Amino acid sequence: MPSPQSAPSVTALERRVEDNRAEEIRRFASELKALFDAASKRDFQLAIDRSCSAYGLDPKLVAGTFGVSPGTISRWRNGHSMPPKYARAGIVERLGDLLLVQLDDA
Repeated sequence: MPSPQSAPSVTALERRVEDNRAEEIRRFASELKALFDAASKRDFQLAIDRSCSAYGLDPKLVAGTFGVSPGTISRWRNGHSMPPKYARAGIVERLGDLLLVQLDDA
């Protein structure tokens, strides 16, 4: 059985993991805006998929934000369809904003 003194180190470790995750999400959100190539369908697919799968954005929230169905988000994530090229940069920029808002709400 752990001693009472070991409990704070677990809490400190948990906090460190949360801080690292928050920094990773901030970095990803920033890179989305800086590195995204609107002409690249693969960049768009990766941006949508990573935002949902790796960084926890709810696909239903993403769908509601952009006025599309969750099925459309699924098709964007798996590369079966894409929004028009002219709309992709704005969508990806808004994804970055959603990630940051989600982080601030946590």
